[in-house]
Amino acid sequence: MIKVIPKLWVFTTACYMVDKRKHIPPTINFANLDNVVDSAYIADYDQEVIFAFQGTKNNRAWISDFDILPLRGDLMPKSGSWGRGTIADGFYEGWEDFKDPISNYIKENCKGKKIYCTGHSRGGALATLCARHIAKNLKLPCSCVSFASPAQGTKVYRDELDLLPLNHTRVTYGYDIVPKMPPKELGFYHGGKEIYLPNPNWIDKFRPSRRFEDHHPKNYQKAILKYFKDDALSCEFINQYSF
Repeated sequence: MIKVIPKLWVFTTACYMVDKRKHIPPTINFANLDNVVDSAYIADYDQEVIFAFQGTKNNRAWISDFDILPLRGDLMPKSGSWGRGTIADGFYEGWEDFKDPISNYIKENCKGKKIYCTGHSRGGALATLCARHIAKNLKLPCSCVSFASPAQGTKVYRDELDLLPLNHTRVTYGYDIVPKMPPKELGFYHGGKEIYLPNPNWIDKFRPSRRFEDHHPKNYQKAILKYFKDDALSCEFINQYSF
């Protein structure tokens, strides 16, 4: 799973570009999924399809990031009632806007293909909920790499996530505060395996502003390039298409 991190990082950063299409290889089929709150797109090529989600893009999304209550749950198909809530309301509602178009796309176009979900910050949370839906409700194997993602749900949600046929990796960097939010003290937990990229400047630990600076995509990119410095092809791919 580690080997796909540089590739998925490129597709993640394309979300932040005005013209996303110019920041992914031209041979890839592209479909935009933007709405008024969030941005996402589909990259479909060869035997792979990637669902990439942007981080917080406007004030409505920013407010939604802090909307953790009430906790939400899936609609139970047989009873028509809602399951006990385990997911932060703002992230759940954000994902709900993408669920139908992504589900339909997968059913029509993804037979036999590897499926990846990725995103940075809020986009990482939405990517994780997307991967959860694909594995849990569509019954398909899926891989997810999130960057700087906040936690999405309770310990029950975390335990469920880790039992799904889902290859889930979280990439975090330095003193970034966002992966620590919402905090465990409020009952929120991460699923998946964490890959931590350290900030080499230990003095930054004592700079409160660094908790926000380390969240920036460009600082994540520097850390990823350093981590994969011996993989020339991956670094070239990032430098060609990303920031």
